[in-house]
Amino acid sequence: MTEITALLEEYSEEYLAPTNEEIRAITTLDAAEVARRAGCTPREAEVAALEMGIWPLRYERSRGTLGTEGQLGLLRSSAAVIGLGGLGGLAAELLARSGVGRLLVFDPDAYDDTNLNRQLHSTESNLGCGKAEETRKRLIDINGGIEVRAIPSRCDGDEVALLHDVDIVLDCLDSVGDRMTLVETCKTLNKPLVHAAIAGMAGQLAVIHPGDEILKILYGSAAEERQKGVELETGNLGPTAAALAAMQAAEAVKILSGVGTPLRGSVLFVDLYLGSAEKVDLA
Repeated sequence: MTEITALLEEYSEEYLAPTNEEIRAITTLDAAEVARRAGCTPREAEVAALEMGIWPLRYERSRGTLGTEGQLGLLRSSAAVIGLGGLGGLAAELLARSGVGRLLVFDPDAYDDTNLNRQLHSTESNLGCGKAEETRKRLIDINGGIEVRAIPSRCDGDEVALLHDVDIVLDCLDSVGDRMTLVETCKTLNKPLVHAAIAGMAGQLAVIHPGDEILKILYGSAAEERQKGVELETGNLGPTAAALAAMQAAEAVKILSGVGTPLRGSVLFVDLYLGSAEKVDLA
């Protein structure tokens, strides 16, 4: 028996799940102590626990949907969130809470007053602070078992090289030109891209695999020259950002865990005015 195995056996205990079945589980604090004593990271300790059939309690409510292999898939995976505004802040947080093992969060900007209506990590106390670092601190406070790196950039320079080592990219940008550039970057790197965009009380969601032309179809031949869209007139509301960010995170979780059926070759259009959603095939 290895040291970490012995420690996990020592610190885990029987837990009565909501399904009235008893499972072996370990608390967040005990998993961190196992990691400290074993000389490994908390994520490595949680992976080892799951491999032994011991559930970290922080993920127990995901068990029924993801199962052991799905949760292991998340813990072993990595994602990059490009843009940390209304979409990216919540999407990054949901990935952290889900247990995606390594997150890269990109944004060159600082919080200002206009962000307070919808950007999850924007508060009156951190106005003027950089979004990337504030997000990193928030995510680590939520889940100290994962790795988070903050990059104060739109991922449009040398930082693009950082995407080589991630499994999936989330497009949470706010201009069409930047989105199109990111699509081409992901095509070159052979990375799936989860796209979302919002305006007022409407939004759109798509999963773009390398070679897919979904955004060119949506935005037309002059997409690279376009910057802002109708959101200049409508603004962006908190509920819209939250709804699309949650859907964006869900697509990433499905792909990384192997659970469910991700969108492919289509765009989901969401209208919160009408309370409707429509999937349109663009394949």
